[in-house]
Parts: sequence; structure tokens; C-alpha cells
Amino acid sequence: MSISEILLSFYKSYLIMVSRKQLAGFFVVLVALLIQGTALSGAYDDVHGVELNDIIDISFERYINGYPDSGYNETAPFQLTVNSAYINEIFVNELIGMKVGEVKPSIEWTVDEGGGVSNEYEYVNTKIVRLVYDATPSPSPIGQTLLTILGIILGIGLVVAAIFLYFRVIQPRFLSKKCLVCGNQASSKCSNCGLFFCSECTVKGCPDCGSRKYIRL
Repeated sequence: MSISEILLSFYKSYLIMVSRKQLAGFFVVLVALLIQGTALSGAYDDVHGVELNDIIDISFERYINGYPDSGYNETAPFQLTVNSAYINEIFVNELIGMKVGEVKPSIEWTVDEGGGVSNEYEYVNTKIVRLVYDATPSPSPIGQTLLTILGIILGIGLVVAAIFLYFRVIQPRFLSKKCLVCGNQASSKCSNCGLFFCSECTVKGCPDCGSRKYIRL
């Protein structure tokens, strides 16, 4: 048995084993689980960095209108929640995405104090000393296993889709002039979609588009 025959046999067995309703239900569950898994995959790491509502320790030197105001170092850092409800939004946006140990030389913004008075704030050498609390939970071991299983299932689905594409589209349209239904030598092709059929199988009409008009080869 050739590789093509093995793949075709696998594809037909898969279609028999899984009905359309079962397949639709399976994919609905699959998508829901993937969305849940994706939502749990945004915890702090070297890709995501600091995220909204994380609690972090930072060190910096603060200047107001160019004059030194206060400072914190790595042994006595400043702890904050990365949220604009607690600190300036511009500063929050600069912190998001930073990694532990990363340093930003300068972060500046202006605060309107009212009455025509404004102050220029600058945080120099702002460094993420440590992550105190990760607001986004990491996937549990069960979640990791689930994501792995889903990845395998998706891989199988892609293989089935590739087999379907090959036998239903590529081979009958571009590589072969054999009957799509029975595999015998084709004598005509559908005038609408171009699929090949033998003389016996043309009686039933094209199973792909329903046309009954054919062009003899």
C-alpha cells in the first residue's frame, strides 16, 4: 500500500469515526479551552515583563523641576502597585513590560498642580529590583498538561486538514485525472468546479458543487 493510500484510508476512517455534530461540539470546547489557557499564559516572564497590577520593588532617583527630591536603592527599594490609581499613568506605562534588573535612564512627566503651577518630575535610573506579587497567575500543572494535550489535538487536526486539502482539492484539481469518487480513470470533469469523474459517477452529479454539467476529456 502506498503512502497516499494509507493517508486516504486514515482520512476516511477519521470521517467515519467523527460525525459533523460531534466535530462541531469538539471544536467549540477546544476553542473555549484555548482561550482559557491563553488567558492564563500571561504571567510575568522574560516575554511579558511587568504587567498591570503587579507589585514590584524599584530603585530610582527623583528630581522635581531639576532638583533632587528623593531616592531609593536596591537595599531599600520603593514598593508600588503598577496601576495608575496609585501613581502617575505615564510612569505606569513606562514600567509595564520592563524585566527584573532592567534600568530606564530617564522617565519624565509634567503635573499640573492648578492655579497655573506645574511641576516637572523626572525619575532617573529607574530599576526593577524584584517582583513582589504577580497579578497574573501562572498555569497550574493541570493547565500545562491540558495545553499540551490541546496542542497535540490541534496538530492532528492540521494533519487531517492537510490530507483533506490534498485529496479533495490539490490532487483532483492539479495532480490527477482520476475519478474523485471511485478513483478510476476520469472521462470528464465538472464544468463548474473542475473536479474529475468517470462516466459512471457523473450520473449522480458532482458531489462537490452539485452541478450535472460535465466537459469530456
